[in-house]
Amino acid sequence: MNRTNPFGLIIILNSNGNAQGDLFYDDGESIDTIERKSYYYSTFQWSSSNQQLTMNIIQNNYSNMSHLILDTIAIYGLKYIPTIINVNNKHVYAKVRPYTQIVDIIDIGLPMNKNYTFTWSNTTSMNIESPKILSTNPKYRVDCFPDPGY
Repeated sequence: MNRTNPFGLIIILNSNGNAQGDLFYDDGESIDTIERKSYYYSTFQWSSSNQQLTMNIIQNNYSNMSHLILDTIAIYGLKYIPTIINVNNKHVYAKVRPYTQIVDIIDIGLPMNKNYTFTWSNTTSMNIESPKILSTNPKYRVDCFPDPGY
């Protein structure tokens, strides 16, 4: 059976706008997958200053990775939003979640069994405004009156 399954990444940036991580994937049932090298292992590196995300496969002896499709990436903590992102001669677009510093890149559609470099050149600054209801509705107000002496 040849099926594809959507797959998503979450990237959480540090205060410098960078992130790095890795992904280990196996069938979840077999033992000794490391000894038999029947797993997938890749590294990821996001650089806001270099305006790129690299995904490099270190080990790919898990055949089902060709059925996993990278479909979404959620990036937490962006200060500047990439407007058009290029990967494999394809343009994908970032979408900001309202009232957050979370950006989603959707409909990527790339098989997880290849290396990729995402690049962008144009960015727009992130301006987060709270919904007006948070400041006008008493339901959302937080009052703190600590006891004397604290």
